[in-house]
Amino acid sequence: LLTEQSLKMSKHQLNKQDKYHQGVYKIQFPDKYIGNPNEILYRSSWEFKFMIYCDLNPGVIKWGSEVFKIPYNDFMGHNHVYIPDFYLETRNLQNPLYMNRFLVEVKPEKQIREPVIPMTISEKKLKGLEYDINEWRKNKYKWAYAQEWCKNRDIQFWLITETHLSEFRP
Repeated sequence: LLTEQSLKMSKHQLNKQDKYHQGVYKIQFPDKYIGNPNEILYRSSWEFKFMIYCDLNPGVIKWGSEVFKIPYNDFMGHNHVYIPDFYLETRNLQNPLYMNRFLVEVKPEKQIREPVIPMTISEKKLKGLEYDINEWRKNKYKWAYAQEWCKNRDIQFWLITETHLSEFRP
Protein backbone atom coordinates (compact mmCIF):
# COMPACT_ATOMS: atom_id res chain seq x y z
CA LEU A 1 0.00 0.00 0.00
CA LEU A 2 0.96 3.66 -0.10
CA THR A 3 3.56 4.62 2.47
CA GLU A 4 5.11 7.96 3.27
CA GLN A 5 8.42 6.83 1.77
CA SER A 6 6.84 5.54 -1.45
CA LEU A 7 4.96 8.82 -1.93
CA LYS A 8 8.06 11.03 -2.01
CA MET A 9 7.71 13.12 -5.13
CA SER A 10 10.52 13.55 -7.61
CA LYS A 11 11.97 17.02 -7.72
CA HIS A 12 12.54 17.22 -11.45
CA GLN A 13 12.69 20.74 -12.81
CA LEU A 14 11.14 21.99 -16.02
CA ASN A 15 13.59 22.24 -18.90
CA LYS A 16 13.15 25.71 -20.35
CA GLN A 17 15.19 24.73 -23.43
CA ASP A 18 12.86 21.82 -24.23
CA LYS A 19 10.64 21.97 -27.30
CA TYR A 20 7.70 20.35 -25.51
CA HIS A 21 4.73 22.11 -23.90
CA GLN A 22 5.60 22.37 -20.19
CA GLY A 23 4.24 24.12 -17.17
CA VAL A 24 2.61 23.97 -13.75
CA TYR A 25 -0.86 22.42 -13.67
CA LYS A 26 -3.52 24.46 -11.85
CA ILE A 27 -5.57 21.80 -10.10
CA GLN A 28 -9.35 22.13 -9.67
CA PHE A 29 -9.81 19.42 -7.01
CA PRO A 30 -6.71 19.48 -4.74
CA ASP A 31 -8.18 16.95 -2.27
CA LYS A 32 -7.85 14.25 -4.95
CA TYR A 33 -4.16 14.93 -5.52
CA ILE A 34 -1.41 12.83 -3.91
CA GLY A 35 1.43 15.23 -3.17
CA ASN A 36 1.78 18.99 -3.18
CA PRO A 37 -1.05 20.40 -5.37
CA ASN A 38 0.99 23.58 -5.93
CA GLU A 39 3.88 21.73 -7.58
CA ILE A 40 2.24 19.65 -10.32
CA LEU A 41 4.52 19.80 -13.35
CA TYR A 42 3.65 18.60 -16.83
CA ARG A 43 6.31 18.01 -19.45
CA SER A 44 4.13 17.64 -22.53
CA SER A 45 0.70 18.56 -23.83
CA TRP A 46 -0.23 14.89 -23.50
CA GLU A 47 0.66 14.85 -19.79
CA PHE A 48 -1.33 18.07 -19.40
CA LYS A 49 -4.37 16.43 -21.02
CA PHE A 50 -4.06 13.37 -18.77
CA MET A 51 -3.88 15.65 -15.71
CA ILE A 52 -7.14 17.31 -16.76
CA TYR A 53 -8.70 13.87 -17.14
CA CYS A 54 -7.58 12.78 -13.65
CA ASP A 55 -8.53 16.07 -12.02
CA LEU A 56 -12.01 16.47 -13.52
CA ASN A 57 -13.12 12.84 -13.85
CA PRO A 58 -15.42 11.98 -10.90
CA GLY A 59 -14.45 8.30 -11.25
CA VAL A 60 -10.86 9.12 -10.31
CA ILE A 61 -10.68 9.08 -6.51
CA LYS A 62 -6.96 9.90 -6.07
CA TRP A 63 -4.14 10.69 -8.44
CA GLY A 64 -0.58 11.93 -8.43
CA SER A 65 2.25 12.80 -10.77
CA GLU A 66 5.64 11.08 -10.46
CA VAL A 67 4.60 9.39 -7.22
CA PHE A 68 6.73 6.22 -7.28
CA LYS A 69 10.39 5.46 -7.92
CA ILE A 70 11.05 2.00 -9.35
CA PRO A 71 14.61 0.66 -9.39
CA TYR A 72 15.61 -1.32 -12.49
CA ASN A 73 18.62 -2.66 -14.37
CA ASP A 74 19.15 -1.75 -18.01
CA PHE A 75 20.31 -4.16 -20.72
CA MET A 76 23.94 -3.61 -19.62
CA GLY A 77 23.10 -4.43 -15.98
CA HIS A 78 23.45 -0.82 -14.78
CA ASN A 79 21.18 0.36 -11.96
CA HIS A 80 18.64 3.11 -12.70
CA VAL A 81 15.46 4.53 -11.21
CA TYR A 82 12.29 4.78 -13.28
CA ILE A 83 9.70 7.38 -12.29
CA PRO A 84 6.39 6.69 -14.07
CA ASP A 85 4.30 9.71 -15.01
CA PHE A 86 1.13 9.04 -12.98
CA TYR A 87 -0.56 6.96 -10.33
CA LEU A 88 -4.34 6.91 -9.98
CA GLU A 89 -7.10 5.15 -8.10
CA THR A 90 -10.56 4.76 -9.63
CA ARG A 91 -13.88 3.44 -8.49
CA ASN A 92 -14.50 -0.25 -9.09
CA LEU A 93 -18.03 -0.55 -10.42
CA GLN A 94 -18.23 -4.33 -9.80
CA ASN A 95 -17.09 -4.10 -6.18
CA PRO A 96 -17.52 -0.71 -4.43
CA LEU A 97 -15.30 -1.87 -1.54
CA TYR A 98 -12.38 -2.29 -3.92
CA MET A 99 -10.62 0.38 -5.96
CA ASN A 100 -8.72 0.03 -9.22
CA ARG A 101 -5.11 1.21 -9.02
CA PHE A 102 -3.02 2.21 -12.04
CA LEU A 103 0.51 3.31 -12.78
CA VAL A 104 0.54 5.25 -16.05
CA GLU A 105 3.26 6.22 -18.50
CA VAL A 106 2.37 8.70 -21.25
CA LYS A 107 4.43 8.15 -24.41
CA PRO A 108 4.18 8.80 -28.14
CA GLU A 109 2.74 5.85 -30.07
CA LYS A 110 6.00 5.39 -31.97
CA GLN A 111 7.98 4.94 -28.74
CA ILE A 112 5.92 2.02 -27.43
CA ARG A 113 6.62 -0.18 -30.47
CA GLU A 114 9.88 -1.69 -31.60
CA PRO A 115 11.31 0.42 -34.43
CA VAL A 116 11.13 -1.06 -37.90
CA ILE A 117 14.52 -1.21 -39.61
CA PRO A 118 14.15 -0.42 -43.31
CA MET A 119 16.11 -2.22 -46.04
CA THR A 120 17.74 1.05 -47.16
CA ILE A 121 18.22 4.21 -45.15
CA SER A 122 19.96 7.55 -45.57
CA GLU A 123 22.73 8.56 -43.17
CA LYS A 124 20.52 11.35 -41.80
CA LYS A 125 17.66 8.96 -41.03
CA LEU A 126 20.09 6.45 -39.56
CA LYS A 127 20.80 8.79 -36.61
CA GLY A 128 17.08 9.08 -35.89
CA LEU A 129 16.68 5.31 -36.14
CA GLU A 130 19.58 4.78 -33.72
CA TYR A 131 17.91 7.13 -31.25
CA ASP A 132 14.56 5.32 -31.64
CA ILE A 133 16.20 1.92 -31.09
CA ASN A 134 18.01 3.13 -27.95
CA GLU A 135 14.80 4.65 -26.55
CA TRP A 136 12.87 1.46 -27.29
CA ARG A 137 15.53 -0.71 -25.62
CA LYS A 138 15.64 1.55 -22.54
CA ASN A 139 11.84 1.70 -22.28
CA LYS A 140 11.44 -2.05 -22.72
CA TYR A 141 13.58 -2.69 -19.63
CA LYS A 142 11.93 0.05 -17.56
CA TRP A 143 8.46 -1.20 -18.41
CA ALA A 144 9.28 -4.84 -17.70
CA TYR A 145 10.45 -3.87 -14.20
CA ALA A 146 7.42 -1.60 -13.74
CA GLN A 147 5.01 -4.38 -14.75
CA GLU A 148 6.57 -6.77 -12.23
CA TRP A 149 6.62 -4.07 -9.54
CA CYS A 150 2.93 -3.34 -10.17
CA LYS A 151 1.97 -7.01 -10.24
CA ASN A 152 3.47 -7.44 -6.76
CA ARG A 153 1.33 -4.55 -5.47
CA ASP A 154 -1.99 -5.26 -7.21
CA ILE A 155 -1.56 -2.24 -9.50
CA GLN A 156 -2.15 -2.23 -13.27
CA PHE A 157 0.53 -0.72 -15.51
CA TRP A 158 -0.75 1.31 -18.47
CA LEU A 159 1.02 2.85 -21.42
CA ILE A 160 -1.08 5.75 -22.68
CA THR A 161 -0.44 7.27 -26.11
CA GLU A 162 -1.82 10.18 -28.11
CA THR A 163 -4.32 7.71 -29.61
CA HIS A 164 -5.72 6.88 -26.18
CA LEU A 165 -5.73 10.52 -25.10
CA SER A 166 -7.84 11.52 -28.10
CA GLU A 167 -10.61 9.33 -26.65
CA PHE A 168 -10.36 10.57 -23.03
CA ARG A 169 -13.17 12.69 -21.65
CA PRO A 170 -13.35 13.77 -17.97
